[in-house]
Amino acid sequence: MQALQYRRPDKLRLREFPDPEPADDEILLEVAACGICGTDLHILAGEAPSASPVILGHEFSGMVIRTGKQVSGIKPGTMIAVDPNNYCGTCEYCHRGAVHLCRNIRPVGVGRNGGWAELCVVPAVQVHPVPEHLDPRLAALAEPLSCIIHGWDRIAPVSCNRGVLVMGAGIIGLLWALFLRGNGLTDLHLTEPQPKRREICHRLGFSCFSPGALYDSFDIIIDCSGSPSAIEQAFDHLKPGGKSLLFGIAPPDARISLAPFKIFQQEWTILGSVINPFTFSRALALLPALGIDPAELGIVTFPLAGYEQALQAARTGAATKVMFDLRHKNQ
Repeated sequence: MQALQYRRPDKLRLREFPDPEPADDEILLEVAACGICGTDLHILAGEAPSASPVILGHEFSGMVIRTGKQVSGIKPGTMIAVDPNNYCGTCEYCHRGAVHLCRNIRPVGVGRNGGWAELCVVPAVQVHPVPEHLDPRLAALAEPLSCIIHGWDRIAPVSCNRGVLVMGAGIIGLLWALFLRGNGLTDLHLTEPQPKRREICHRLGFSCFSPGALYDSFDIIIDCSGSPSAIEQAFDHLKPGGKSLLFGIAPPDARISLAPFKIFQQEWTILGSVINPFTFSRALALLPALGIDPAELGIVTFPLAGYEQALQAARTGAATKVMFDLRHKNQ
């Protein structure tokens, strides 16, 4: 099989590998679509940890080819999406039920080989059947959408008359906006510096403007940009009693300046949100209800052999989402 292997510090190569074999509790799948995530870009830039060497890619869908001896309930030919996050079950956070804070987490595509490959083996407990007729590219969005649902659980309850600002209109910001609109939020706005992304927002019926044109204040601000300067400036637009959710991934050594007195005086709530505890099946159930075509979301696909162009497009924000589409290996 062909796969993109990352080797620290900054080497990414398309290589031939022997086809993997599933262990007794694993399944072998033929990857259909796999996203390039901001986490992947941080790993490639040396800003986030991962195994090395490793095949990256943790947002993916595919078809079951073969199952291990102990696997039941899932058959070859089934289209599935992969929840990349696995938990040790023994650390203090797992014992509390806060599995997303597990100290020994080893995600597929980060801690072990993932979906930037023609074939991949994953633990059977981490695969979910895809709703019938769901496009594999949308199925690959189940992982980021499941993270969004956890973020929603963090800021809930949210009244439908609250003003919400989503900062950043890449795929994460767009999915946030679609999810919020589906939950009855009407006073909903996005900021995005890229004109093409703003156009996509407008076509989807959302209010979106350049960050420099931001003058109003909001009850809830969700940062999807990961930009320290944007996060810092957002507090100038947070109403008293408001909530700020830091959802985008900032560089680990980034810092912002914020007066503690303002948090006290304004009674702000500042929240983080990490991965997707028990929300993956909710995301898969929701995706068909969004009623969208991948092209409407500005998703652009590349073959594995076009990984250099794909990564360039992801880094520059030329598309809202870049994916490897492995159904068309000769494109």
